[in-house]
Amino acid sequence: MPEGRALLELCEAARGLSPARTALLLLTALDPSLDPAEAMALDLGARDARLLEARARCFGDGFEAAADCPACGTRLDVALSARALRQPEPPHLPPETANGPDDLAFRLPTSEDLLAVEAERGPAAMKRALLERCLLHGEASPAAEALVSAGLEAAMPQSDVSVALACPDCGHDWELPFDVTLFLLDELEGRAGRLLADVHLLASAYHWEEATILDMPASRRGRYVSMVSA
Repeated sequence: MPEGRALLELCEAARGLSPARTALLLLTALDPSLDPAEAMALDLGARDARLLEARARCFGDGFEAAADCPACGTRLDVALSARALRQPEPPHLPPETANGPDDLAFRLPTSEDLLAVEAERGPAAMKRALLERCLLHGEASPAAEALVSAGLEAAMPQSDVSVALACPDCGHDWELPFDVTLFLLDELEGRAGRLLADVHLLASAYHWEEATILDMPASRRGRYVSMVSA
C-alpha cells in the first residue's frame, strides 16, 4: 500500500486519466509482481480480478459503499465484500474462441486494445472499434457484435460486476454496477485527503515542512497527530 509521498503522487498521477489508463496505473502501483507489459497484456477480466485482489490487500476484504435508490432517492449504505465480488473463473478459453453460427472467432480484449480505441468518438464507435480489433474471423456486423459481446461477458465475468440492491423504503430492486478501478481510486483519494489533513495539522502545530512530515513512518506520524488532537 503506498504511503506518504508515494500515495499523494499516485493520486495526482491518476487525475485526468482515462479509465483504462487509470486501471493500469493503479494495478502496476499496487501489484509490484506485474511489470507494465504484463499488466497491459491481461484480458480485462483478469485485470479487474487483480485490481480487486490488490484492493483487498490494501484495505481488507470488507468495505462500505453508498447508493441512491433510482425510484425514490433514498440513500442506502451498502456493505460489500471483496470475496463476494470475486467472480468464478470461467472455463479456460483458447486464444481464438468460436461463437455463433457463422463460426465467429475472437480474442479477449486487453488494456492495450482499450487504449488503441480511446480516440474514437463516443461509446458506440469505441465498442465497434474494439470488436474489429478482437474479431479474428467473421464479418464485423451488428449481429456479430451481439454474439461476440455475449461471448466476452461469459469469458470475462469479472469485467462486468453488479450488486443487487433493494430499497427498504419503496421496495424497488435494481442492479448497481461495480467498477473496481473507480472504487479503488476513490478510496485512495480518501486516504490521500486524510494524509493532507494530517500534514496541515502537524505543520500548523510544529512548523515542520511537508517533506519532513511525509517522510515519517505512518505510525510515528499518527502518534504526533494523536498528541496534537488530544
